[in-house]
Amino acid sequence: MKLTKSLVYFLSVLFLLSLSSFAQDDKEMTEDEWQAEMTRLTGQKQSLESEIKTLTADIENLTTVRNGLQDPEDCIDELYALVGATRKDVDNFRNAVNELDGKIKRKNLLNYNFVFYKIFLYLGFKIMSVQDFMLC
Repeated sequence: MKLTKSLVYFLSVLFLLSLSSFAQDDKEMTEDEWQAEMTRLTGQKQSLESEIKTLTADIENLTTVRNGLQDPEDCIDELYALVGATRKDVDNFRNAVNELDGKIKRKNLLNYNFVFYKIFLYLGFKIMSVQDFMLC
């Protein structure tokens, strides 16, 4: 039992050491490569920092613009006041237009149905007369 425990501990330590050796990169950087990488990363850091500054300035500008804007509901009320109407007047007008549009559509539908019915009857009689002719 003691031998199996020590064997398990030994194998687990060996496994952990092998994992750490796999995690390390086999290739070491030379000093010139390291310096080039550091220069590249420093340049990238500086460009990202400048981008952060410009974005922060844009956010501040947009915040000041937003704070200076009027409430959209107030703008709509002012627009209605220019034409001498209120929200209730506009809603009543919208309902009247929708009702009138519905009546027009219903009448057009009835007219279209009547026209289609007449065409159907005409074609039906033509087909029947052709069939009668062919049977003779």
